[in-house]
Amino acid sequence: MSLDKLYLGGAEFADEIGNKGKKMTLVELLPCCLKLNFDEDFCALTGEELKRKGVEIITNTRVTKIEDSGKVESVNFSTRQEIQQVYLYKCNRLQK
Repeated sequence: MSLDKLYLGGAEFADEIGNKGKKMTLVELLPCCLKLNFDEDFCALTGEELKRKGVEIITNTRVTKIEDSGKVESVNFSTRQEIQQVYLYKCNRLQK
């Protein structure tokens, strides 16, 4: 499959896609990726490395709606941004 741009979530997965030279966007609810597991210095280094690999990082943003009819057609965000015709890898924690 040949993709020009890939939008998805998950810092680890983003790293692997970046290693393959694909452009993509990582959407993160928190102020920086990996914030729940690591300190701010490590998060900053990780963000810099992902950006170096061509990963766009959007932080402080919630996915509010996913339009699909068998495949994802668009994704809407709390920033009122919408991305259409996407490949989506959803990675999130379950909350009680």
